Amino acid sequence: MRRRLCTLHADVLARQVALDAVLKQVQPLRYLRPRPTGRRFVALFNALDLFEPGEVRPGNTRPLNLLVRVPWIRPLQTWRGGGLRSLFDHLLVGVRYPLPGFLWWILEPDRRLMVETERLRAIQLLALLGSGGSLRDAQKCGLIPRSFSKKANHALWLISDPQPVGQALRSAQVSAFGGPNWLGTALGATRHLALVRSDELWWSRVIHWLSDGAVHLAHHQVQPLVDYLHQQRNGQHVWVRQVTTVVRSMVEWHAELHARRAIYHHGPLPRSRFKGANLVFGEHRWTVHEIRTSHELVAEGAELHHCVATYQGWIVHGRSAIFSLRKEGVRRITVEVRLAEATIVQARGHGNRFPQGFEKVAIAQWAAKSGLRVVQY
Repeated sequence: MRRRLCTLHADVLARQVALDAVLKQVQPLRYLRPRPTGRRFVALFNALDLFEPGEVRPGNTRPLNLLVRVPWIRPLQTWRGGGLRSLFDHLLVGVRYPLPGFLWWILEPDRRLMVETERLRAIQLLALLGSGGSLRDAQKCGLIPRSFSKKANHALWLISDPQPVGQALRSAQVSAFGGPNWLGTALGATRHLALVRSDELWWSRVIHWLSDGAVHLAHHQVQPLVDYLHQQRNGQHVWVRQVTTVVRSMVEWHAELHARRAIYHHGPLPRSRFKGANLVFGEHRWTVHEIRTSHELVAEGAELHHCVATYQGWIVHGRSAIFSLRKEGVRRITVEVRLAEATIVQARGHGNRFPQGFEKVAIAQWAAKSGLRVVQY
């Protein structure tokens, strides 16, 4: 009997240590203050510790921190376990029909980079739709752009893969306009359209125009084209021309921008915490080299014909680091690493093409060796 009590006591202590480690990760003094969100947060972790101790880990702090910020439809005390998804279902979902699958992206903490406001938008959408609301109600609340049509709302409801809200919205818009699936994914990955914007009506017209002319557009041209359209907004009617014409103007604009902003920072660029690498595939030697000077950054962009020179500001302010993947000393791919998330967010070759063959293998091996995550670039 005494041995059984000792075993039980050790198990309780181990669970308490795990809970203490999680609370330490999220600044416990902030959450233990006597206020509703703090009490809810600790209550959630106590419930997980009781019924699902395997879910008590630092990676779940972000979705639970969102869960305490929306109204619950059922009391927490009636939940009896079943995993993190079951907890969200219990507290937020009261309808019997299936909800859009993209909303469950909030339970995937390893997904990259979306701003906290987008995560909050996702949990608010889940709470609204789970309590019986419609996408039209979400439009009235400002959670979905008012420029969305009924057809776009229907396409949004049918998205089943967990993905950020911005990416799901772009996929639904492209589908409603009759564009290809790859275009919605590419638009959702751009820095200007990954988030819901205040000027959604203007971008909705752009997306309609791109959907109509997608047959003349390559996947790797989407990001630089969106940058170009964003910079040319003063004209208001950039898209009245053919897609091929605008793409030529975009290439000329990037070349001019590259020449105009070639060097504006003197001296060495900040060094990141990530190191390069030497790799061998067959008879060829590949190297990953961090770009440390403005001259080298300009030379990288000039040789590969892309606008990496315009990223100097991000490097100087510690937001990104730029690496050059080379084969036998010849530049092949430029890689952008987002430092705060330790994530590779872009990799582009000559003319903004995507990595191919051994280039993708080399990037993946270097990322694994350096502790970097790779997203869909």
